[in-house]
Amino acid sequence: MPYDQSSDTHVTPRNKEDLHALADRLENLEERDREYRLFNDSFNMMHWDTCIAGHACRMMGVRPRHSSNYATTASKWLGLDWNDSQRLFTPVSERAKHASAKQAASVLRHFAETGEIDWGRAVGQTQ
Repeated sequence: MPYDQSSDTHVTPRNKEDLHALADRLENLEERDREYRLFNDSFNMMHWDTCIAGHACRMMGVRPRHSSNYATTASKWLGLDWNDSQRLFTPVSERAKHASAKQAASVLRHFAETGEIDWGRAVGQTQ
């Protein structure tokens, strides 16, 4: 099984659409951040407010009060179970923790299409 991959995920048509919309957002961050100027670092997997979960919350118009609530809020919106949210929002490999927004978008798209969360594929890392 590829590194950081889930084997028992369930992607529905609804969350598939939301996953692709979130991937679109991440792929277009540079333009979006110039417009809003919210953060100096527009995407960073090591910070809740600028990681995948943080951007999902922004898409919903929600800003959680505590950092631990970003993943919970984003998971509910995307229809993820606990295992999938952990694999997606808190990858274990160092390369995945420093992934770019485009690499994270690639993980989201692959997950939407295959049901697999595979950070190694996006960051060029194998088990």
